[in-house]
Amino acid sequence: TLSRDSAVSVSTPMSDEGMIAVGAPDAWRRLAAIHNNVGVASHKRGDGEEAFKHYQESVKIRMEAIKTDQQRQSPHAVENSSLDDATDVLEEGSLLEERIEDLGRVQLTLLPSPNSSEPKFPAQLDLYQAHEGSANDEELDDSFLPPHRPRLLRPADHGIKVEDNFCSAVTLYNMAALHAEAGSLDKSVRLLSMALSVAPPSSYIAVESCNALGLAYYRLGRVGDAMGAFSQSLSLQRDRVSSPHADDLSSRRGPDDGGCAPELAVAETLSLMGRVHLSHGEDPSRSVLLCREALDLRRSVFGDGSAEVAASTFNLGLALRAAAAAGDGREHADALRHCQYFVDCARCGFDGRAAAVGRYAAQVASALRAVGTLHLECGSVSRAVQAFRESLQYGVAAFGSVHRAVAQSHHLLAQVYQEQGQFNHSLHHYEEAIKVERAWLGSGGRRSAPENDTPSPEVCYSERIATLLCGAGQVHQALGDLESALRCFGEVLRTARAVFGLDDPFVVRMLTIIGNVRLEGGDSEGAMADFAEAERVGQRTREEEEMAAAPWVLSHSVGESPTVVLGVLNLLGLEFHPAAAAA
Repeated sequence: TLSRDSAVSVSTPMSDEGMIAVGAPDAWRRLAAIHNNVGVASHKRGDGEEAFKHYQESVKIRMEAIKTDQQRQSPHAVENSSLDDATDVLEEGSLLEERIEDLGRVQLTLLPSPNSSEPKFPAQLDLYQAHEGSANDEELDDSFLPPHRPRLLRPADHGIKVEDNFCSAVTLYNMAALHAEAGSLDKSVRLLSMALSVAPPSSYIAVESCNALGLAYYRLGRVGDAMGAFSQSLSLQRDRVSSPHADDLSSRRGPDDGGCAPELAVAETLSLMGRVHLSHGEDPSRSVLLCREALDLRRSVFGDGSAEVAASTFNLGLALRAAAAAGDGREHADALRHCQYFVDCARCGFDGRAAAVGRYAAQVASALRAVGTLHLECGSVSRAVQAFRESLQYGVAAFGSVHRAVAQSHHLLAQVYQEQGQFNHSLHHYEEAIKVERAWLGSGGRRSAPENDTPSPEVCYSERIATLLCGAGQVHQALGDLESALRCFGEVLRTARAVFGLDDPFVVRMLTIIGNVRLEGGDSEGAMADFAEAERVGQRTREEEEMAAAPWVLSHSVGESPTVVLGVLNLLGLEFHPAAAAA
């Protein structure tokens, strides 16, 4: 097991061409580095099994190189040597060179040329995004947290020494990233802790391991541990700035890592802390301060108009919005101005680089949904509709027609048109949202659903679909199409019974709503049957406590009473009939 105190740190001599010279241990190190890089290439292609195999082989080979060095440094090494041993070493070196040559060709095939003329953009834009799986746009989505980025081991610059500890930490970090992507967060935490235990404190991989560890803790719900890891990252970065070895390869990022300016590394950590405060903190003003500082640092490096600065400005806008909602005196208009800046930069191509717009289409779509919501809060309905329509276009461009983000844009448009009384437009978007959401759930998150595939009720049921069906039912009722309204509400009822069981508070709610729609259509007998069934289910579930004036949430874990029924009907815009109270 490597540690900073016990591991042997071996300098690797460099040739004029910048490649590691081939001595026995150094050749093994070169092979270990190539295995790491082939693992990165497989990782980026989505072949996790192949990537993990190469990462493991890289660590194993490097351990062998360290062991060989330790044996060579032993005072008995020369005494025990023989001609046969030397011959074996030469034969092994020849086979080793063949392995390096073969795997090196694979590496060149898989990895892009570093001299590519393609414009450089950050691999992952640091943009806070709203939760796509919930109607609550203020909840941040863990799936949009910046992922771990697997790191290459490149030939060092002339005269720069690379430590075994650093290289081992990089590969352990890459293995942790693979586990995090697979959802094995506990394994990721263990590997990141190992990486931190061997990484030189002044190296960038120590900083990034801290940040990745904080993200893993955050996703595990250990918010305090996450903030502790981010604080450790900031402490390491202060030490890096004052370190006499700041020019070592292990302390610098490569050209494909988003730049090597210390300000950018600090900004990344501050932004992560701001994200955690925004989603879990009690004081949004802390998130505002952290986001503002991250923005200032990135602006000092990139200037205005870049994708990085525009995204940081948007993040500050979301933090300002949360602070305004908390009542600290900030206006929603200020939040809107900051969020709008990102959208305006996207329309102009991010500092004139049009290729970036397509690259970040998903992020632009999410930002437009947030901007549209802010326009609504500021009373500008027409601009909100325009933003939601643009978000729909960007969402389709980024994900295709079958994706939850596309359904979310349709839902927002349906709600706005419904509020404006444009029921035909509203109904169209409700139906599109329902169709897309069903296809998305039925496909298990794939971009398109399989043909002739009829998912089970458990697969198709979700709060989102129930909310969409109820909204469509309201619009049908407003248009006077009570039969279609009953069909929508009835589908929610049937699915709820299949998923939650016959005796559930949500079943009571839907029976009461359907009964009132039947009364409106003149079907008194059918309405009374629904009301009587609702009462029987309510008695069996013993959900009689009052739930006064609470917002209606599609959840089967809350109580039920006539007061709840009245509140639900009022929220749905349905007329309350005395027969419901009698039941």
